[in-house]
Amino acid sequence: MGLVLQQVGQGISEVLPGNANTGTAADLDFVVKRELINKGKPNHGGVYYQLQGRWDYGTTGPQDLGFVSLASAGGTANSWSRYQPTFLTRNFYWQQGSNEAGWAYRIGKITPDATLLTSQYISPVTTFLPNVGTGVFAAGYPDSGLGVVGGLYPSDRISLVGLVSDSNANRLNFGDIGAGGTYKAVQLGVKILPVTPKAGYSKFLLWQNDGTKNGQPINAMTGQAGWGFAMKLEQELTSDGRAVGIFRYGHSFEGSAIWKQQAGLSVVLNDPPDPIRIKNDMVGVALNWVESVAEGAREEYNFEAFYRFALFPAVDTTLSYQSIFDPALAPSIDQSSAFSLRVRTTY
Repeated sequence: MGLVLQQVGQGISEVLPGNANTGTAADLDFVVKRELINKGKPNHGGVYYQLQGRWDYGTTGPQDLGFVSLASAGGTANSWSRYQPTFLTRNFYWQQGSNEAGWAYRIGKITPDATLLTSQYISPVTTFLPNVGTGVFAAGYPDSGLGVVGGLYPSDRISLVGLVSDSNANRLNFGDIGAGGTYKAVQLGVKILPVTPKAGYSKFLLWQNDGTKNGQPINAMTGQAGWGFAMKLEQELTSDGRAVGIFRYGHSFEGSAIWKQQAGLSVVLNDPPDPIRIKNDMVGVALNWVESVAEGAREEYNFEAFYRFALFPAVDTTLSYQSIFDPALAPSIDQSSAFSLRVRTTY
């Protein structure tokens, strides 16, 4: 079992008239993972359950600051806005197998954008913050819902993953699998030039979705049927693996994803040299670009730099700065800065 409590406060220098420029939101995740068969063996199987809660403090959530106050396409704080109701079941599935077994699968309520093109260095709760910096949403992901994921691991440097999920999924319930629409994806993972055993996979994705039954958008989907491709190239840059570079690109077709194209280059450095030696700290910088499918939207750029450090045992603190250039749907704003403070506690 695990419990994580985290919150973000954010302020934005330039916003559209009449909109909030500061906000705070919190996220709580309670996770249970229980092996039920073949315990301790590579082919073990068991249940994974995640209860998630999100709320604000009577303010505008940081995610809404980026999307609404700034009219940004790429956002400034992925996932940091309240739920109604506050708590919901985000994931609930059976999982069996492992890398060591050479195969694995999940079946149940799954989250595609937390399954495909992932990296331990790309996350709105531990590293970068904006949507364009933490997800490849040009891949048109559906929301959390019923689906199945299967993976093959023929060697320690290659993986092949297939996913089928309900395109009418809704994290607030169990979607509408009976409507017949699905999201299909195939992902090839390769460790191209690994330097250390902890090297991450570079991943190449091809996807297609049937849209939603009512044509309405949800998560990274516009509601329209279409397809696309995306990739995440990850490479260790130093012999000890402390510095890692990540390039991401995605392209959607037929107006099926909220972003037509996106690209990003991120670099992180674990345990950087500094005057005050703080263990397990990290710095990161990223430059991202996004082209929205919204009519009349400008191409938008986002630069981010963050520093994460352990304030106390089991308490991480992150300071983040973003500079957003040409917010997609705010032609009156050329540049805006976002300052963020994130605190994360794990048990």
